Amino acid sequence: MAPGPSVPRPGPINGANANAEVVVRSVAVDGSTAYPAARLAALTQGLVGRVKIGQIETARQAILDRYRTDGYLLTTVSATVDPAGALRFVVIEGRIADVKLDGDIGPAGVQVLRFLNHLKDVRPIDTASLERWLLLAQDVPGVSLRAVLRPSTDEPGALQLVAQVQRKAYSGLFTADNRASPYTGPEQALAMVSLNSFSQFGEKTEISLYHAFPNTQTFGQVANEVFLGGTGLKLRVYAGSGTADPSGSLRSTGYHGVTTTAGVSLSYPVIRARRQTLSVGTYFDVLESNIHTGDPQVLNSRDNLRVIRLGADYALQDLWLGGDRSAVNSASFRVSKGLSILGASPSSDPLAGRLGEKVDFTKLSFELSRTQTLVTLGTNSSIGVQVTLAGQFSNDVLPAAEKFFLGGARWNRGYYSGQVTGDTALSSAVELQFNTGFVTEAFSRPIEIGAQFYGFYDWGETWESQRQDANHRVYSAGGGVRLSVTRSTEVDIEGVTRMTRRPLGTAANVQPLRAQAVFWRVLTRF
Repeated sequence: MAPGPSVPRPGPINGANANAEVVVRSVAVDGSTAYPAARLAALTQGLVGRVKIGQIETARQAILDRYRTDGYLLTTVSATVDPAGALRFVVIEGRIADVKLDGDIGPAGVQVLRFLNHLKDVRPIDTASLERWLLLAQDVPGVSLRAVLRPSTDEPGALQLVAQVQRKAYSGLFTADNRASPYTGPEQALAMVSLNSFSQFGEKTEISLYHAFPNTQTFGQVANEVFLGGTGLKLRVYAGSGTADPSGSLRSTGYHGVTTTAGVSLSYPVIRARRQTLSVGTYFDVLESNIHTGDPQVLNSRDNLRVIRLGADYALQDLWLGGDRSAVNSASFRVSKGLSILGASPSSDPLAGRLGEKVDFTKLSFELSRTQTLVTLGTNSSIGVQVTLAGQFSNDVLPAAEKFFLGGARWNRGYYSGQVTGDTALSSAVELQFNTGFVTEAFSRPIEIGAQFYGFYDWGETWESQRQDANHRVYSAGGGVRLSVTRSTEVDIEGVTRMTRRPLGTAANVQPLRAQAVFWRVLTRF
């Protein structure tokens, strides 16, 4: 958001010396609608009789400070004394009288205006309202926005908001790494394309395709999200399907898995501000998984799940350790309940993917993180630390897809995602980061490289709700570098040491994992 017009602070009335005196017979505050009269009157007490100009200026400043403390930054206050001794504090409360779009973004402009037109109803205008509706307008898929405030000629305090807008009709990403299971990888890739805001509802259609090499797993999904009106309420629907034909010992069993998913969700931004966001949502997910084995193929297991979830996502930026040591906090919570309706498998299904699983389960899952700047070095370097904690709790024997997965790029990085699972689980990590940048040269042109060097230690533990299932604990540590080689491309290299080399136990036929491993990732956005 561009800064609003500068608001001059009126000097002492009539430009008089602060020690000069005037006779005041009455005091009034005119033009204020934000506060009850009694609240501002308390700031003007003691101003009847012979009064110094400095005292009047102090009271004027107190009224102005009251407005600005509460976020009314576009309000001005002046003071005058007429020959009869009537002292008047005149408040001009800033407000948005008109909203205009500067730029052609097609039908998407209708959704942008649905958000921005709320500002015309806020009198006087405050920073929180400006931030909320401008940020929601920027949340319209593919839309970028810069706001400029201009004085209006309608009346004092009236402002025109001009939103300079652009739209990117298509966007997407491609990422590849070597973190897949050895049964389906380890190389894997994900491609995603988004079609942004082709209608007046600010919708996004997302098409994604996942593939593991060598041709062991493929999954495709289509999702569409759309704003419902101008409050920020958003509807999302998705559907996907894929197959798995793993290698190794599973290939010899004729393993062939088919997974189909679908769902719908509603989310609402309770708080939308630059430093703080809170979104709540409700979700309904459908999953159907069938596994066939043998030759000829025979249905070996099936899971048909219908799950409703309630969730909240919170993020906060703070300066608790000082202005040059910022921090970012995030928290996410989900309560999930399995339903025995709409074609869900019965809990007593003999072909259930997990013995004794409960289809109408209940679980609570969460993620917490804090990334804290510790030291700022020069103009483009800093040292920081990131701490994360995630997990879930359930007393039920969960279907396999609802268990907590340790491993992968986020949790317990020495292992592949799902190498260790649990009905109840905790995972934590601490990562020390050195952020910097440097300039190199390629093809006789300078290239700015952003780099984050890091070292980490993580721990994860699972607890099963079924006594015959073993609990597990894993540890790993390592380090690496994340390189931003262009504005849209990142290359990561990471080395890990597995402190737990038999994550699933010490059975005689289980070979220990290699103590060290190297992972890579390439990510590019367009």
